[in-house]
Amino acid sequence: MTFLAFTGLLNFIFSASLAIVVYRQCPRRDLGRAYGHVNLAIGTFSAFYFLWQCVSTPIWGLFYLRMLVVSAIWINQMLIQFNSVYLGADRLRTRIIYVSAVVNVLFSILHFTGLLYNSVIPRYGFGFWPPHVTGWFVAFLICWHAELFYAIGDLLYSRHRATGHRRAQITYIVLAFIIGYFGGITNWPMWFGIRIPPYLNILVSGYCLIVAYAVVKHQLMDVTIVIRKTLQYSLVSAALASIYVGTITLLAYVLQGRVGPASPYSSALAAVLITLLFNPIRRRAQHIMDRYFLRESLDQVLLREATSGFVHEIKRPLANISLPAELSLSDIEDLRAGRRTLDDVLPKIEQRLRFILGQSMDAGTKMEAIREVAMAERKTFADVDLRTVVMRGLEMERNLFDRLLITAAVECPEDLPMLKGDARQLEIVISNLLKNAAEAMADLPLDALRHVVIHMSVETQGMTLKIKDNGRGIKPETLPRLFEPYFSTKGAQGMGMGLFLCRLIIQQHGGSITARSEVAKGSSFLVRLPRTA
Repeated sequence: MTFLAFTGLLNFIFSASLAIVVYRQCPRRDLGRAYGHVNLAIGTFSAFYFLWQCVSTPIWGLFYLRMLVVSAIWINQMLIQFNSVYLGADRLRTRIIYVSAVVNVLFSILHFTGLLYNSVIPRYGFGFWPPHVTGWFVAFLICWHAELFYAIGDLLYSRHRATGHRRAQITYIVLAFIIGYFGGITNWPMWFGIRIPPYLNILVSGYCLIVAYAVVKHQLMDVTIVIRKTLQYSLVSAALASIYVGTITLLAYVLQGRVGPASPYSSALAAVLITLLFNPIRRRAQHIMDRYFLRESLDQVLLREATSGFVHEIKRPLANISLPAELSLSDIEDLRAGRRTLDDVLPKIEQRLRFILGQSMDAGTKMEAIREVAMAERKTFADVDLRTVVMRGLEMERNLFDRLLITAAVECPEDLPMLKGDARQLEIVISNLLKNAAEAMADLPLDALRHVVIHMSVETQGMTLKIKDNGRGIKPETLPRLFEPYFSTKGAQGMGMGLFLCRLIIQQHGGSITARSEVAKGSSFLVRLPRTA
């Protein structure tokens, strides 16, 4: 196996592994699919690159070269579509996707008809390359770079406007694709007869490692911590093993020149040298990971987040039952002292006990729903009437709305279909969003209108739920961090777990949740849910 063949194989293993992990575990299925398509194109390119470097006849050399080139044609298309999903599909991005697709279809057809190149020859001991290229190939190369630079520029522009984790995520995505690009472009000089060996093609694996770091360190694509830890150790172990094999290959090649091409001792000596270094390097890498990436154990993180979720959701039912309990105790003391009669206090105590029982059952239901959210395995969802869930969530916040003099309007089409989900978990989402909306309007002037609109609609892929208030709004620099755990705009009064739980629940339902806001004009939260989860 040549070094170039090894780079293709390594790039294929890394890109395919990362694509499978993210595709299967990313809660946002649209984002997981989009990222999987990017890595599918890179992995297909790398697989054919490996096969192209392993063949010994021009016929197969031409076949595999054409297959890897058509894969390269579509890499940037997949990247543009990933940006559209990750950053949001606006009108410009949608138009660019369609224009790019038309251009790439055209070049794919021209490529297979032989108008870019039509033959290959051995060149400089680096496999089979075209003896010359046409003007169509130059045009393709220009368009290919234009697509890539647009995609990276789009990410850089979005990074400039982002903050917090979002900014860090975009930074690593850009860095990953730039490094992968500088590795990939080392293949182009050979097309024009320029003898620059494309050894840096191995940097495509650097793209995979950087994205993996962003997944681990900055929650890119919201892969769960269990998968993040598995992904981290798997990729680092694969990287060390690949360095191990690659170094053996290179040392064997160097030593064969000194000891003799037929000597069996060159590979053995190289293997011994690297084996002596492998375990110390592996232990050092694991120590660095444990120190800088996994400062808390997995059990500690899960326990902390689960506990915070439980506390956040049961805090309100406990607060609701404390006042009725105190009033009932006061009535009983009045009854014992003879200040009131049994007929006076018994109906009120009975009413309060029923309320306390309802709140206790509500707390238990919420705890069970959160426990199921924390479980790694997916549960089987049932048919859910979203309108019923919304009305139940609104009823849960009725006391708060009445106290703050807030009116609510529910807009729902009559033919709203059922969706697959967990009603208890979705009630937590509605309740939290309505509570946040009410609290955002709490400090408005007494004579100001306090109004919440709950709008439901049907889309092609599912349905949407929009909750809009006319409260104080959210600062632009705060907006990107709303769904982070332990981040709160309420100071010491907030735990920062409400919107985080909402995001987890919606993502487990295969949907997405986004927020828009304008200071002093209000905020809106948009939930998209598929009909089947």
